[in-house]
Amino acid sequence: MFDRDFETSRPMIVAGLLCRAMQVGGYGYKSAGEELLTLLDAADDNFGSLSAGYRVSVFCGLKLGGDEEVDIAGNLKLVPLARAEAVLDMATLRAYGPQPKDWDGVSAIVETVPWKPTAVERREGTPQGIDTLEQFYLGQRDLIALLSVCLGAPMAEMGVVANQAHRTASLLLGMPEQAGAPSMSLPRGKAGVDIRAPKDLDAEAFATVRRLYSNRERCREYRIAISRLSRALMRIGDYSDEDSILDAAIALERMYEPGRGEITYKLKMRAACLLESDMQARKGVFDKVDRFYRARSAIVHGSRKELPPETLREAFEAGFEVARETLIELLGRGSPCDWDEIVLAGHGDTEPADQR
Repeated sequence: MFDRDFETSRPMIVAGLLCRAMQVGGYGYKSAGEELLTLLDAADDNFGSLSAGYRVSVFCGLKLGGDEEVDIAGNLKLVPLARAEAVLDMATLRAYGPQPKDWDGVSAIVETVPWKPTAVERREGTPQGIDTLEQFYLGQRDLIALLSVCLGAPMAEMGVVANQAHRTASLLLGMPEQAGAPSMSLPRGKAGVDIRAPKDLDAEAFATVRRLYSNRERCREYRIAISRLSRALMRIGDYSDEDSILDAAIALERMYEPGRGEITYKLKMRAACLLESDMQARKGVFDKVDRFYRARSAIVHGSRKELPPETLREAFEAGFEVARETLIELLGRGSPCDWDEIVLAGHGDTEPADQR
């Protein structure tokens, strides 16, 4: 109803009024009439639940309590799926959307925008309060991926519903089919994601996500790294550990920008000096990246001896941990102007003797 010309006829509005009155029951005509008058009053700028527009992203992998509602930034909220059903066509979502193993683990990102219908035909101009959808489409994907990485759990987008009105508002205007219409952007390549154990929301981790997400420009800068790390957590099937390791390796190289030559060594030194200040702790980071890249090299260069599954899993977990800490650090303070300065400033005696 927002991204197209709005027009409806008086008979349609009367039909909607009758349907809403029957739905309310009791003194339904009085209640429905008051709702409709408020909705169509152009002079009333007090946008309530009926005169608000919604953009909704539905995703699985995160379990919220029934009454839980968390502010993200501005007019964005994270809510349980049940709280978004007023603007969603749940029948369509359940019939045509990707099917999670646990519907209790489905949550929604909801953006609210002010909106007022008009009872006259509108042929030009942008309806009040409605701007481009691109920012929401890209932003919600970044947010889901960032949540996934920071909580260390797979989360998959199930679809995005574009500009929608509250279902009651659509009914009153005689356009019930417009409420929660299946204008869904279904994710590519995620139909096989099997999320059996949705993650509970961790308050501390979410506080980190909210802080990092507030800098949208940096999130866009590191979008590829965020997406790769999120995808690494969702890999299933044959060779999933190998693919996850390659995803994490791409993310690390995007963040540390090693260029050509001595890539592994540069990554080990830059990660150690960026993430830790203590000599022993730096040695630990150095060793994690070394262990991770040994597995990555065996995968890419075709080692004759296949690595056992437990070795691959341990290597991935080591690499993912370093990549996640790096991402949080870089999103928080931005990329260094010169990586060599970071290494030289924190070099000291942290370099292992066999690498000198």
